[in-house]
Amino acid sequence: MTTIWILGGIAIAVVAGVGMSLAVMYLWNWLAPIVFKLPTIKFKHALGLLILSKLLFGGFGGWHGRHHGFHHNMKNEQCKEWRMTPSEKK
Repeated sequence: MTTIWILGGIAIAVVAGVGMSLAVMYLWNWLAPIVFKLPTIKFKHALGLLILSKLLFGGFGGWHGRHHGFHHNMKNEQCKEWRMTPSEKK
Protein backbone atom coordinates (compact mmCIF):
# COMPACT_ATOMS: atom_id res chain seq x y z
CA MET A 1 0.00 0.00 0.00
CA THR A 2 2.80 2.45 0.82
CA THR A 3 4.49 1.71 -2.52
CA ILE A 4 1.34 2.84 -4.32
CA TRP A 5 1.31 6.08 -2.30
CA ILE A 6 4.98 6.72 -3.06
CA LEU A 7 4.56 6.05 -6.78
CA GLY A 8 1.42 8.19 -6.85
CA GLY A 9 3.26 11.04 -5.14
CA ILE A 10 6.12 10.80 -7.60
CA ALA A 11 3.68 10.76 -10.53
CA ILE A 12 1.86 13.82 -9.19
CA ALA A 13 5.17 15.64 -8.67
CA VAL A 14 6.28 14.87 -12.24
CA VAL A 15 2.96 15.99 -13.74
CA ALA A 16 3.00 19.16 -11.62
CA GLY A 17 6.60 19.90 -12.64
CA VAL A 18 5.83 19.43 -16.32
CA GLY A 19 2.68 21.55 -16.04
CA MET A 20 4.43 24.39 -14.22
CA SER A 21 7.36 24.27 -16.66
CA LEU A 22 4.99 24.51 -19.61
CA ALA A 23 3.19 27.41 -17.97
CA VAL A 24 6.49 29.24 -17.38
CA MET A 25 7.61 28.55 -20.94
CA TYR A 26 4.39 29.80 -22.54
CA LEU A 27 4.16 32.87 -20.31
CA TRP A 28 7.82 33.72 -20.89
CA ASN A 29 7.52 33.29 -24.65
CA TRP A 30 4.35 35.38 -24.66
CA LEU A 31 5.59 38.28 -22.50
CA ALA A 32 9.38 38.47 -22.24
CA PRO A 33 10.25 38.96 -25.94
CA ILE A 34 7.70 41.76 -26.33
CA VAL A 35 8.11 43.55 -23.01
CA PHE A 36 11.84 43.12 -22.31
CA LYS A 37 13.15 42.16 -25.78
CA LEU A 38 14.48 38.84 -24.44
CA PRO A 39 14.79 35.63 -26.48
CA THR A 40 12.24 32.83 -26.31
CA ILE A 41 13.02 29.77 -24.20
CA LYS A 42 12.52 26.02 -24.54
CA PHE A 43 11.01 23.56 -22.04
CA LYS A 44 14.36 22.67 -20.45
CA HIS A 45 15.09 26.37 -19.84
CA ALA A 46 11.69 26.84 -18.20
CA LEU A 47 12.36 23.84 -15.96
CA GLY A 48 15.74 25.33 -15.07
CA LEU A 49 14.09 28.65 -14.20
CA LEU A 50 11.65 26.85 -11.90
CA ILE A 51 14.46 25.01 -10.12
CA LEU A 52 16.50 28.21 -9.83
CA SER A 53 13.54 30.11 -8.39
CA LYS A 54 12.97 27.28 -5.89
CA LEU A 55 16.60 27.48 -4.78
CA LEU A 56 16.65 31.27 -4.56
CA PHE A 57 13.23 31.97 -3.11
CA GLY A 58 12.07 28.66 -1.60
CA GLY A 59 8.67 28.81 -3.21
CA PHE A 60 6.15 26.16 -4.33
CA GLY A 61 5.55 24.89 -0.79
CA GLY A 62 2.96 27.19 0.61
CA TRP A 63 2.55 26.55 4.35
CA HIS A 64 3.03 22.79 4.09
CA GLY A 65 6.21 21.80 5.86
CA ARG A 66 6.99 25.31 7.05
CA HIS A 67 6.63 26.61 10.56
CA HIS A 68 3.52 28.65 11.18
CA GLY A 69 4.93 31.42 13.28
CA PHE A 70 6.92 31.86 16.45
CA HIS A 71 4.89 29.44 18.58
CA HIS A 72 5.07 26.47 16.23
CA ASN A 73 7.38 24.30 18.33
CA MET A 74 6.27 25.55 21.75
CA LYS A 75 4.15 23.40 23.97
CA ASN A 76 0.71 24.77 24.77
CA GLU A 77 1.72 25.76 28.31
CA GLN A 78 4.78 27.64 27.07
CA CYS A 79 2.67 29.50 24.54
CA LYS A 80 0.13 30.48 27.19
CA GLU A 81 2.89 31.66 29.50
CA TRP A 82 4.47 33.72 26.76
CA ARG A 83 1.17 35.55 26.15
CA MET A 84 0.61 36.37 29.84
CA THR A 85 1.21 39.82 31.19
CA PRO A 86 3.67 40.18 34.11
CA SER A 87 0.79 40.56 36.57
CA GLU A 88 -0.86 37.35 35.30
CA LYS A 89 2.41 35.42 35.71
CA LYS A 90 2.51 36.24 39.42
